[in-house]
Amino acid sequence: MCRRSFDQTWGLRPAMVYWIYSAILRPRLLYAAVIWWSRAQKVAARVALEHVRALILRGALGAIRTTPVVAMGVLFDVEPFHLPIVAAAARAAHRLQCEGNGGLVPGTPNSLTAYSPTVFRMPQDRMSAIRASKATYKVCFPQREDWLRPQGPKLNSGIILFTDGSMTGSGSGASIYCREKGISESIPLGRFATVFQSEVMAILCCAQDLLANGTRGERISICSDSQAALRALDSLTIISRLVWDCKAVLEDSKEQ
Repeated sequence: MCRRSFDQTWGLRPAMVYWIYSAILRPRLLYAAVIWWSRAQKVAARVALEHVRALILRGALGAIRTTPVVAMGVLFDVEPFHLPIVAAAARAAHRLQCEGNGGLVPGTPNSLTAYSPTVFRMPQDRMSAIRASKATYKVCFPQREDWLRPQGPKLNSGIILFTDGSMTGSGSGASIYCREKGISESIPLGRFATVFQSEVMAILCCAQDLLANGTRGERISICSDSQAALRALDSLTIISRLVWDCKAVLEDSKEQ
């Protein structure tokens, strides 16, 4: 139906064709992949999927029929469809395994664990929701104007720490810096940690370092540029094991 709405010289604009793919067709393609992913390994299915990918890429680029599909895929970063299908199925299978389903993929005789045994041996960060008590520490989100006011954020006294987390093609990492305590650390987190986990891990390392250094009775400010991490630590409902551990260490730091 989408294909009949455009051609090389008429119809939907290329940008709209790409939006239809990314917002509508791709989510529909990956839906319930954990059930039927093994079908995408068949040669006939891969040929059909590659035909669909070629239609999408030609429409998004306004290219002629003889344009190589591989080259168009590189330009738009649209990989062969059987790869994201297996990836989506693996993520779902890993979640099922961590929830006690043994990692077996429903509806198929095989397990996806054979594709990446290292990943499937990893624990999952997500956990059942826990209702936490109100934090004894304070999380604030100052605006740009607040820094110019006399009664704005008071970061000119006490211990001030700065944190950051990032992810690149080679892996993820966290870093912390504190001039007062002489702390400057970079923590590699491997290939699978998300940016959110890296940001929370940086805050956790700050609290752990302060406890290890015997810091007591001082005003402490931890500055992070991750609003998601700060809101998770301020939430009363915790669904991340890492956030739960970080919250516990922050509470311990506050009490001591």
